[in-house]
Amino acid sequence: MISGLIRVFLALLIILGVQTRVLGQTKHCLFIGDSYFSHNDLSKEFLAIWNDEVSDTLLITNHNRDGATIISQWRQYSDELLQLISSQKWDYVIIELPRLATPQDSSLVQILRKIDSSLNNCRIICITMDFCNSFPEMACIRDPAEGVKCNEYLNCKEKSTQVRATSDSIVNQNYKNSIQIIPFSQYKYFLYDQYSIELGSDDDYGHPSPFSQSVLARFLLFHIMNHPGQVDIIKTNKESSEAIHISSFYSAYTNESNN
Repeated sequence: MISGLIRVFLALLIILGVQTRVLGQTKHCLFIGDSYFSHNDLSKEFLAIWNDEVSDTLLITNHNRDGATIISQWRQYSDELLQLISSQKWDYVIIELPRLATPQDSSLVQILRKIDSSLNNCRIICITMDFCNSFPEMACIRDPAEGVKCNEYLNCKEKSTQVRATSDSIVNQNYKNSIQIIPFSQYKYFLYDQYSIELGSDDDYGHPSPFSQSVLARFLLFHIMNHPGQVDIIKTNKESSEAIHISSFYSAYTNESNN
């Protein structure tokens, strides 16, 4: 009787051990943004794609405040943010940048330094959301047939060379954690220009549609699954349209920046 129970117990341990290996590790991710993150819940869309692609369990916490970019959030909630950041071992911190700060603007660098000093072995990923115009300057109109259309691609002077230079000036600061700025704003324009894929908005403020958030979630997962500087390596479905679009984008983005 006892030997039989022992065999059952050992079998359960083996099964649980296999399940643990299949499920992988538990990762913790913090999103810091405004309504561009919370509208149609980017973190929820990201988690759904993560669960389809990654064996690790992902636990997500949001610190999204409507109308508050990372800089304005820091002015109002710096103590709250630092307490949240220090409360957990984070694997990923995702920060929304409505628009890249200029190289002369040190406020973003100072904030990143504070966040960086409170983290260990973390990937900090900053996402540029708007291409040329930033909220609330982006002019939008409501078309009865086609929904809301915004002028974010008009009168744009920011080329990839400028974006790369600005990104480098921000991230090349000898942080102790890995910090990336991923150019989703440029990717939005690339999809529109090369494939006639328009990432639409739900309202007059340019808040992303469900489709737009799904594209951003895939773009974000691509960067998390690849090491910085190796964006040509696609570990997700290599035949998917998203993989083809991202690969084509970085080929064009790199070539433009190098010219």
